[in-house]
Amino acid sequence: MKRAILAALACYALTPGVAAAADNVATATDSVGVVWMGKSGMANRVIAGFRDHMSKAAPEFSLDVRKELPDANAVTKAVTELSSKHKGVVVLRSSGSKWLAKNKTSVPAFIGGGNHPPTLGVVKNMDAPEGNVTGVTYFLDHTLVMETFVAIAPDASRIAVITQKGHPGGPIDSKGAKVACEKLFLECTFHEVAKGEGVGGVIAAAKDADGFLLGNQAGLYDDKAKFQAAVKAAGSRPIFSLNKKPVEYGALASMAADDRKLGKMLAERVISVIRDGKSVAKTPVGRDPKPILVLNSSTMKRLKLAVPKQMLKAAKLVGDS
Repeated sequence: MKRAILAALACYALTPGVAAAADNVATATDSVGVVWMGKSGMANRVIAGFRDHMSKAAPEFSLDVRKELPDANAVTKAVTELSSKHKGVVVLRSSGSKWLAKNKTSVPAFIGGGNHPPTLGVVKNMDAPEGNVTGVTYFLDHTLVMETFVAIAPDASRIAVITQKGHPGGPIDSKGAKVACEKLFLECTFHEVAKGEGVGGVIAAAKDADGFLLGNQAGLYDDKAKFQAAVKAAGSRPIFSLNKKPVEYGALASMAADDRKLGKMLAERVISVIRDGKSVAKTPVGRDPKPILVLNSSTMKRLKLAVPKQMLKAAKLVGDS
């Protein structure tokens, strides 16, 4: 199994309230609205990659952005208005995908910055979207992720999986990790943590766990001090993550999609459908083909792990070398 993982990793590229006022309000023939609910670093990174590619590949487009909306009612109001003015609408985050699962738009809609679309109910077939929605997702196959982590820390066989309670992506990560644990014969337990509580208490209480996996929910690690206390509670047990931020704070490793790259891929789909006339059904939902493996050098040394050279070559290193 390790050989297959290393072969796959060898090809990975190194990768170094009410609406806010709209910016760049559309005046061009081709225009698109953008909306998302709540604050999100991921949404900002995705839209940065989106803007960058649109400015180069389709400078005739203009964007009408309504960000950090307070609730679903505000999203409904914004999308209704944007759909009446523009040829398409981008609805970011998992909460946006769940909104689109319950609400139809009069123009093509594009998702991004969200988890597994079929589970969120917005698209059933990602290869051939059956409705009026396509876009991109940060979702990765959890088995590949867990295989990679096992290759990095082979002694970790009893994994405590920690997700954020109430977050749309939490159940997706729990379900995916459960399948992965069964396939890889890992003993896994599952825990939910409310936003703001931190994960340290779960880690300290999980005496039988010899490794931890964090879901891709910012509420688990957005408090740096609390998370670093959780790293201390873990001691010699590795912490893996589906987001790179915990690794910057002292977790061992993460594998996650490149948000700016997904923004570029999202822009390509908007251009293809709106400007070039390609049907939504023939525009698959995109996933990052080369997710980023991030390793914390200091944590590797502290845990005395000998990470395979192929992984080191493919990975982005953070922490003191």
